[in-house]
Amino acid sequence: MNQNSKELATLDIALTKAYIELAKFIVVSDVDWDMVQQKLKELKELQDIKAVWEMVRKSPPKPKKLFDALVKKDIIGLFNSLTPLPKRHTDLIEALETYRQIATQRLIKSHIAKIFRV
Repeated sequence: MNQNSKELATLDIALTKAYIELAKFIVVSDVDWDMVQQKLKELKELQDIKAVWEMVRKSPPKPKKLFDALVKKDIIGLFNSLTPLPKRHTDLIEALETYRQIATQRLIKSHIAKIFRV
């Protein structure tokens, strides 16, 4: 037994829980789909908006699938396979990064202006 065995076991459990929760979040998300459907129904009744959404409830991946990805050392592949509409997801991530860069540039310009009183 290693003197850090207890800490390593605790860390292993924490990381395993985080791994499972992340996989679940990617698939299920934290959206309250019942509320979304209710709101869309209300808007339709008010004839305020017409929305056609593909809302498919998915189950989190099975533990075997998670374990197999660990064994194969393909966690990134697993997470990518869980992402709904991968092309749209990639486009949104790229757009988010662009906006973050713009915000960072504005922040830097703002700080420079304050420093040099431009």
